[in-house]
Parts: sequence; structure tokens; C-alpha cells
Amino acid sequence: MLSLMKKNTLIHLIVIAQLLFVYTASAQKISTAILEQHVKVLASDSLAGRKPGLDGGNKAAAYIRDVFKNHKISLLDEDGYSSFEVVTNVELGEKNSMNFFNTDFQLNKDFRPITASANSSLNANLYFAGYGLDIQTDSLKWSDYPTTFNINRMWVIVMRSAPNADKPDSKYAAFASDWYKITTAKDKGAKGVILVSPPSLETKDSLMPLFVDQQAGSAGIPVINVSRACIEKMLKNYDINISTIEVQLSKEMKQTGLFIPMKFSATTDLKVTRGNTQNVVGFIEGSDPQLKNEFIVVGAHYDHLGLGGVGSGSRMPDTVAVHYGADDNASGVSTMMEVAASINALKVKPKRSVVFVAFGAEELGLVGSKQFFKDKLVDTKKICAMINLDMVGRMRADKILSVGGTGTATEFESILNTMEPKSKLKFVRNPDGYGPSDHSSFYMEGIPVLYFSTGAHSDYHTPFDTYEKLDYNSMKLVADLTYQTALSLANRKTPLTFKETGSKPSEFRKLKVTLGIIPDMVGGENKGLRVDGVRKGGPGEKGGLLKGDVIVSINGQPVTNIYDYMARLQTLVPGQTANIEINRNGKIEVLIIQL
Repeated sequence: MLSLMKKNTLIHLIVIAQLLFVYTASAQKISTAILEQHVKVLASDSLAGRKPGLDGGNKAAAYIRDVFKNHKISLLDEDGYSSFEVVTNVELGEKNSMNFFNTDFQLNKDFRPITASANSSLNANLYFAGYGLDIQTDSLKWSDYPTTFNINRMWVIVMRSAPNADKPDSKYAAFASDWYKITTAKDKGAKGVILVSPPSLETKDSLMPLFVDQQAGSAGIPVINVSRACIEKMLKNYDINISTIEVQLSKEMKQTGLFIPMKFSATTDLKVTRGNTQNVVGFIEGSDPQLKNEFIVVGAHYDHLGLGGVGSGSRMPDTVAVHYGADDNASGVSTMMEVAASINALKVKPKRSVVFVAFGAEELGLVGSKQFFKDKLVDTKKICAMINLDMVGRMRADKILSVGGTGTATEFESILNTMEPKSKLKFVRNPDGYGPSDHSSFYMEGIPVLYFSTGAHSDYHTPFDTYEKLDYNSMKLVADLTYQTALSLANRKTPLTFKETGSKPSEFRKLKVTLGIIPDMVGGENKGLRVDGVRKGGPGEKGGLLKGDVIVSINGQPVTNIYDYMARLQTLVPGQTANIEINRNGKIEVLIIQL
């Protein structure tokens, strides 16, 4: 019998041969049969959900590259691969331990380090800080920390959530995040944090799961989650009952804090695994001697959620099974490949060059499309437009296609008005250049974008997004539209006129203030928060913030990542002036910004 690897290779070669035969027979017309064949391969069990950095994701990239090769589409960078690194797994190491009053406690039953914990050991006294709040505003004052002594080098125990956080009118909900509690404790001098979940947050007293988080980086100190039962057993002589305290605090709204002069010892040990993933980049050179130095980009992400699980983005996080991602986004990348093959088959190529990109790691936070701009495989300043295909395989019966980004170029409306009557599709237009997919990375660079999608459905981000549920005839309509649109944009005499849509992504819903920036949601280097974009007319722009700046502190308090940034903003109020320390091209500067 053939080994599994040999079987997969044989199947791969057979599929490629079938595709070449169909192309020869179909005279380069976009084919529903090939669209379906692409999706069947990409959404197969053997690719295991195409998780970035793992074997299934790499097999998907190899398949896409081979399709480009077989159609003699030029490949950029390393034989079509533009590689980058992602975190693929976080697991417990062998050194995790916890001891209190000469009693050893059990990993995964009594305690567990959280994803953001540093690998460290600490033997120190304890301070129970209730909800771990320290709020000092004109309208709200609450501090669970002592003023008569400091807690330098102590472990701080904090309850997760906040008083009445589940109520819509709660004043404290904005301060409920775990990272806010960790950051506040660190500011107060804590060298370790113990998180305990109250009944309102975790009825079963389960421990927080470990999961991959591209954003978090490290808290810089050990952080562990300890069960309520364990905390109450440890501190029974101090009358610490989490359930009772939660009820009292929610009723009386009274701060609490207690010094516990007993040594608590713990060691945290996490193993972070990283893997390589890649964008796959094909290139068709333009035919015009001058315009070929300008570019149209057609892109779609090929990655998905792997086997799902907690922290993966699955809508069924308790189910570990292949998340096939047929619509999200085997449909989009299959359509992109068909358009690439059809354009490359033209005897006379379009005037401008066309770049076809299968983006990796979109599900991790648009990582691949941001990487595309870091790699600069083409002159990104000469990109005239980008078309993004994400979930184009589940067309409704009324043939409605969502077209985003229609306001990002002044010419788009007239172009679409010409395209729509010929397409057999009904366009629902959204002018916004931002959105939950890779076109956002291009819009942030001042590039007009169009985003084609047939919309979400009940199988989205579940194991039930399978190839047989897609409407391949309608996918062909989207592919035909993409083909015509790409050619129209590539053959224009003049470039499009970029236009800001005026809208912006919500920085964070619960925050009272905003700098008016687009923060880097995936940086995990703990060196600050990079500014991916600055909203025109917002506080950041008025105060001098520029795209590419790295925020390293706010009002003297360090900012190492996205969560620190959120925690700092939670302490600020509208109208306040903030000192924002930035790293700009290796030089530290301080900006004074009116919020």
C-alpha cells in the first residue's frame, strides 16, 4: 500500500492533470468544473483546515503555487512563496508548579498559567485586591490597592470581570478585561498576578484555556489562573469566599483589599511553537511600456481555522474537527486562480501588470496582507487598485453580491454601473474601505479597493462549511465579474482617484476615548504598539501621530502591546490631554494629544 504522503502526492498530481485537460478543452473560459475541483482539494480532509504554519496550510500554498506554475504565470519572491512566521501552538511546559503553606497544588485542576504569562518563578507574600481596579476620574473613583503600604514584589490576587459587568449600564464594564487587571497590578509593583473567576463569569469554576494569541506577547511577569475552590481552600483562615465577595461588591459597591503575610510560590512554564506560512504571489506583466510599471492586485486568503478549538475563531470552540473552510475562503482563492489563468491566457496582456496574491494568515488578523507591504515585491506606491475575494460561494437565490469599498475611488460608481447590467448579479454597495478581510490592509495604504462577497451564513467558521454546499454556477458569475473588473482597471488610461470613505474601524467599543488610529492587531514583539493608520481629523493626526509610529507609553505608563494600549485608554477621559511617547524611526519623541 502507498503511504499517506504518497497518496496525497498522487492525488495532487492527478488533480493538476485533470485541470490542465479541462483548460485545454474549455479554451480558457472560466469553468465551474475547475472552480469546484479547486474547492474540493482546498477543503479536503488531507489539508486539515489549512491552518497557518502547519502542514495543511503549507499543502494548500503548494497547490496554489502549482496551479500558477501550470498556467505559466510568473512567480515572485522565492518561487512564488513570500514566507513569514506565526505562532502555531502554546502548550504547558514541564516546570509548572504552585505551593502554598507547604502544600503542592495540581496543574490543570487547581491552577494553570495563562497564555500571556512570562516563564518565571516567584516566592512572595500575597495581596488580595478584589476586582483589582484602580479608577480615578472625575465621575468614578475606585481603588482596590492600599495607600498605607506598597505591594512591591508581591503576588496580587484579583477577581476577573467587574462589579455588575453584565448590566448594560455598568460603569465598570470597561475595566473588566484581564489585561487591564494585569497592567494595573504591574503598575502598582506586583511581580505576579493570580486571576480567579467569580461565579458570574465561570459557573463551573473551570480554568482558563490556553490558546494561540498572535496579539498578546508576554505580560512580563508570571500570571496564573487559580480555581475558586483552590483560592478558598488556601485562604479559608482569611474568610475569602469569592462567591460571597462578588455579591457584596455588586450590592455595596465598596472597594476591598487584604494583605496576606504568607509566602506563595509558583513557577510558570509555557512552550510557544512557531511555524512558517506564506503568501503565494503570481505576476502577469503588463503590455504597455509605461503602464506595466503600475499594478492591479487581485487577492484572496487561503488559510482557515485548522481543527478549530478554543481561541481559533471557531463558532463551535468546544468541537475539535476539521474546519473545511470551503466558502471561507477556498471559494475566494479558487476564483482568484481561475481569473489569473484566464487573464494569462490572453494573447494581448492588459496594459498594467496584475499581481495575484493568495494571502496566508488572514484569520490571525490580516497578517499576510500586511506582510505583503513589508515585503515590497512590487512598488506598492504604484498599486492602482485591489480586488479582494472573500466568501463568494454561497450566493442567495436573489443573486445579490455585496460589493465593499465602492466609495474608495471617485470612479468606482460609474465603473460598477457599467458592470452590473452585464453581470446577472445585483450589487449591494458599501462605500467603506475598511472591513474584516485583506482589502483593509490596502485601503490603509491609500489604495482604492473593491471587496466581493456573497455574505456570511450559519456554517461560517464551523466544521459544516463544506464543498458540496457551494453554488459553483454563481461562483462563476463572481469570477466573470472579477475578470472583467480587473481588466477594466488594468486597461484604464488614467489611474483611479483614491478617496477616503470617512468611516473607521471602531478602536474598542467599551473605550470612552480614542486616538483615532488603526492599531496593529497582530504585533507580538512586546516593543510597543505600531500605528497602522491615522484617521484624518482625529486626535492622533492633530497631535502629530503618523502611520508607522510605535507607541511605547501613555502618560508615562508603558505600552508594550495592544492590550497595554487598551488598558491605558481605559483610564483616560474625553477632553484630557495625554503625553504619548513614540518611537519614530528609532528616535523617541513625545507628543501631546488632546483626546
